[in-house]
Amino acid sequence: MVYPVYKLWDSKLKDASNTSRKIEEKQEELKAAKDNAAKAESALSKADSQNEYAQQLIKKADKLVEEEDNYQLKDRLTIELKELYKNSRRQKIRRASLKKRSRRQMHL
Repeated sequence: MVYPVYKLWDSKLKDASNTSRKIEEKQEELKAAKDNAAKAESALSKADSQNEYAQQLIKKADKLVEEEDNYQLKDRLTIELKELYKNSRRQKIRRASLKKRSRRQMHL
């Protein structure tokens, strides 16, 4: 009669051992999941930081493009202004020349 009791005890021992092993496996899985979550959180934080930096760079690039447009406009306006001065000088010279002609013709 000892044999059935031993068999029951051995079965319970195996169940306890299996349960203990499953608990250890689940604890290892939980630890691995926590480690992965920490890595993911770190990666997310880094990505957020890089995103902020990228936004700053985009703003700087937009500002540079705007400044470049302003410089190009300034250059065009400077060229136009020089042309206007040249034309103004030409007109003054023409006026002076016409006045001289007009005076000569009046004396003739």
